[in-house]
Amino acid sequence: MILRRLKAHIEKENWFAVGIDFCIVVIGVFIGLQVANWNVVRADQIRTVALLERLDRDFEGMRVRAVEQNRQFYDNTVKLNKLLSRAEDADDIITDEEAGQLLNGALLFRTPQAAPISFQEMLAAGRLELLRDPALRRVLREYAASARVVESGSDLIANDYIVVLRELSPSITVTRAPNAIGAESATGVAALSVAALREDPKVRGLVTHLFLGHGNMQSLTEQQISSIDEVLRGLRASAESQP
Repeated sequence: MILRRLKAHIEKENWFAVGIDFCIVVIGVFIGLQVANWNVVRADQIRTVALLERLDRDFEGMRVRAVEQNRQFYDNTVKLNKLLSRAEDADDIITDEEAGQLLNGALLFRTPQAAPISFQEMLAAGRLELLRDPALRRVLREYAASARVVESGSDLIANDYIVVLRELSPSITVTRAPNAIGAESATGVAALSVAALREDPKVRGLVTHLFLGHGNMQSLTEQQISSIDEVLRGLRASAESQP
């Protein structure tokens, strides 16, 4: 329509009308491009907000689990320290069953999750640059580095832990119960030989190793919680700044 009218004005040499039609075409193209650009920016903003919300939710859930694990590692270090202290006191009459109860919790060992799935997916897909906030990108990169330290450290402790349990097994009595397929499996420690703990340096060394392992895991989870808190502060500050 505009082009036909522009052609007609040119044929009639009506240059004023040609100029007006030309301006209308240019303005229309400009507005169309601006709308397209606005739609792209708006779509990016929607994706960014959705990503921030998902990361916040996942990191918050991970923090809850990390705090619980940290508490468990702390409780286990307290129990193991009590077990070692009582074993060193020759006048302390501690039964094998009491020793087993103090050891039992320390055998329930779970390595912490290094990073939420949403964060791992974002890094794998190269979507970190979708977040326009440079401060948030820096915090997330620092968390990724911290998570690798936690993961490698906890893997080393966990592998060592398996060896310790295998070496300690002759001195412990386990409780057993039927599992999902009907076979019996170990469910906990019923007793630990106090005589072996007091008289055998190897057994005492193994329990001390467990004590140190849980203490190290407590330190790692404290480091993880601190890193998660940094991420959550960055995510929430970035979310508040979104238009």
